[in-house]
Amino acid sequence: MILILAEKPSVAKAIANALGKAEQNEGYLKVDSYIITWAVGHLVSLAKPESYHHEWKSWNIDHLPMIPERLKLVVNKRTSKQFRIVKDWITSSEVEKIIFATDAGPEGELIARWIYFKSNGRKLVERLWISSITREAILDGMKHLKPASEFDLLFQSAAARARADWLVGLNATRVITAVMRSKDASATNYTAGRVQTPTLCKIVERERKITDFKPEIYYEVTAVFKDEKDSIYSGKWIDLSKKTSKINQRERAEQIVQETKGKKTRNVKVSQEQAKVPPPTFLSLSALLQQASKKFNVSVSKVQDIAQSLYDKGLITYPRTADHLVTPDVAALFPEILSRLKDQGYAEMIPKKVPSLINNPRYVGPVSDHHAIIPTGKQKKLQGIELQVFDYICRVFIAAHLPDGIDTKREVVTTVEGHTFISHETSIRTPGWRIVWGYHKEKFHLESIKLPVTVAAVDILEQTTKPPSRYTEASIMKEMERNSIGTPATRAGILEKLIKQKYIESEDLKLFAKEKGIELIDYLQDSDLIKVELTARWEERLEQIRNGKLAVSDFNREMDSFVLSFVEANRHQMNETKHKAKILGECPRCKQGKVIKVSRDDKVFYGCSRYRDGCRFFISGEIAGQVIKEEDVKQLLKKGKMKKKKFQFNSGKKTAALVLQQDGTTTFDFQSGLLSKLFSNKRSW
Repeated sequence: MILILAEKPSVAKAIANALGKAEQNEGYLKVDSYIITWAVGHLVSLAKPESYHHEWKSWNIDHLPMIPERLKLVVNKRTSKQFRIVKDWITSSEVEKIIFATDAGPEGELIARWIYFKSNGRKLVERLWISSITREAILDGMKHLKPASEFDLLFQSAAARARADWLVGLNATRVITAVMRSKDASATNYTAGRVQTPTLCKIVERERKITDFKPEIYYEVTAVFKDEKDSIYSGKWIDLSKKTSKINQRERAEQIVQETKGKKTRNVKVSQEQAKVPPPTFLSLSALLQQASKKFNVSVSKVQDIAQSLYDKGLITYPRTADHLVTPDVAALFPEILSRLKDQGYAEMIPKKVPSLINNPRYVGPVSDHHAIIPTGKQKKLQGIELQVFDYICRVFIAAHLPDGIDTKREVVTTVEGHTFISHETSIRTPGWRIVWGYHKEKFHLESIKLPVTVAAVDILEQTTKPPSRYTEASIMKEMERNSIGTPATRAGILEKLIKQKYIESEDLKLFAKEKGIELIDYLQDSDLIKVELTARWEERLEQIRNGKLAVSDFNREMDSFVLSFVEANRHQMNETKHKAKILGECPRCKQGKVIKVSRDDKVFYGCSRYRDGCRFFISGEIAGQVIKEEDVKQLLKKGKMKKKKFQFNSGKKTAALVLQQDGTTTFDFQSGLLSKLFSNKRSW
């Protein structure tokens, strides 16, 4: 018997159907001399810290760093039943050989190897390495099975990544949480990691730029021109020396209006040029996530799930790819794929004579593990967003076989009384490949201008500078790719993790940094953990392992060293925090001291640094069941009033804001705006 280990039941079923008539059993399929079983994702994972040492169960900074000599594998309880089925077959005397048929990538290789190791496998192993699960691809892959040893470096790289994530993630999470709790006893857990933290830093930095942005007013002047045929066109005033349309003083804008209003000119120069618009490249996973998320207004994680589902259904090739090229042997199949797509509603946009792309370097060339995402030509009934994403992949594929688009770009430069107005217009002369999205030939709004022209109208537009735009899920994915943060397969999951940890939130796919995320980055501002250069270097090192240019032991030592130094630096920070009060602002009562934050016996309070000199300004870290944070106190000192919170009084919960009075004492301001009579003006909190 030969055992085939797939990653999911759907893939196992596709393999079984390709091999013959399948017999269904609990946890596996049987086809002639083949047993096909599946992993259901991770049946085996890395053990928790307490599996190594009992004291590692507690989040005690004195027990850090946690660096096991060798990481342990454990069976996931949720899928333990399926693991037992797989293990029984791996160790069965009936099985002579095992074929790993998990997804052909680092994660799939890791899943298969860990299951095999945990099952104490001792048999010959071969690898089924395919990029799609069509019948043809599966049967061809079965004819060209490869020794598992050819993928040892891929596994070593994946295992090193998993080890690094375990070490950095767990140690950083615990030591940062310990430090944050030393500052604020009410602090929740703070997770950190080698990929998620630099990503969070990017989002927080953009949040700060938006928050700190100060808008400035400027002016622009636009004119409407009428030629001798009463045809009109518009133009915008441009300062040619500075190459800008912005005018800082309104007086200057009014002067331009006065000098040009109603004037005639023959000084009009028209220039135009042809521009080729080549078809899009094939899709990598990153490109698909960015483009589909933006086009269909859905989250990148949703797009990734859909891509995986389309692959599991055999409709597209393996989606977790970083490449936008295909190999020549794949390109040779394009006419057949296009022929199949004709029967799926794409006949009108597919050329009658299909050009060969085999020698086109834009689409065909060397790839790493997997070629670009393309349709397989297989057909299944789809609906909703799943159909939209599949349709998009098909149209990108078809577009590659169509000619370039050709546009004509025109610039009109109109000079009036020494003032230059410029207008730009683009017309579609040849739609080319863009017919797949319904583009048609377009003419210019005004084909020709008969001189002279008259300034029929001229207006001043008051504008305001805009803050940087927020990251969207699509644009942060692009930023992560540009900075080599994570991999195509992991980036969507990183965003989900940041949202789950309440570091950020996504509203209409726009990303907002939340208070908890800002606090974490503020604390880590001097740490290498937030720097994209560090995680990019680690990704490069993992790639070197994969290519046989770096020993796993060298990378592991580098990670151990980082964890050791990171823990020690934060332990030192925690010790300093215990003995150093944090200054939040000027004391509003004595006007001489500083308001400081003090942590004592797991309790937090805020008071004046001149307490020993008699100043009794004091605010508890918890008032009427509501936690008072540093930011609350800073706002109180700066604006005289905290944000409203729900406090628990004897009469029930009430929304109120803590406010400063002239004498430096504090009291409550309820929603009605009236000061509470329950608390005396003489009483401080």
